[in-house]
Amino acid sequence: LKYSNQDADESFTMKYLLIFPLGLIIGSFVSTILSDRLGRKTTLVYQSLIGVFVIIWSATGSNSADLLTSRAAVGWIVGIGLAVGPIYITEMASSNDRGQLVGFIGLFTVIGSILAIIVYYITLSWWISTIFPAIFLIIQGIGLTFVLPLESPRWLISRKTPGECLECLQILRRSNDVSLE
Repeated sequence: LKYSNQDADESFTMKYLLIFPLGLIIGSFVSTILSDRLGRKTTLVYQSLIGVFVIIWSATGSNSADLLTSRAAVGWIVGIGLAVGPIYITEMASSNDRGQLVGFIGLFTVIGSILAIIVYYITLSWWISTIFPAIFLIIQGIGLTFVLPLESPRWLISRKTPGECLECLQILRRSNDVSLE
């Protein structure tokens, strides 16, 4: 049996392509534990922070082990975001806005993928295309930390903190009467 460099390249490419969904699955499962223990917002803030470093690691990997491991870690980060993001949005949004806001997650995921491809074709740099998603994680982290620094009302109730939940709902709904919630 003869083994060529082309076989090695194809084997690495296959591993590189398959490792991301594996990380995605693991991230999705782990995210439920993390978001139940830490809170939805806190999990997403950590996902943003760690995600930026993982993306940089992915773009600067110097060997095949770095590339494969960082690719799995990127999948893990995306899995957390895709699992916890919709939960956080549905628990924060009013019943009138939930469907539309959760629908935006899929739309923005596709738009982000298209933008990464466009960035690649404009710059012809896989490195810049790989780093590009970090911009959105930075925006998410800043937004969750400074613009909307609230934990999910449902998570607050699960932690037996009804006073904090009531305060959170009053801020979100811009009303003192949140009895229907």
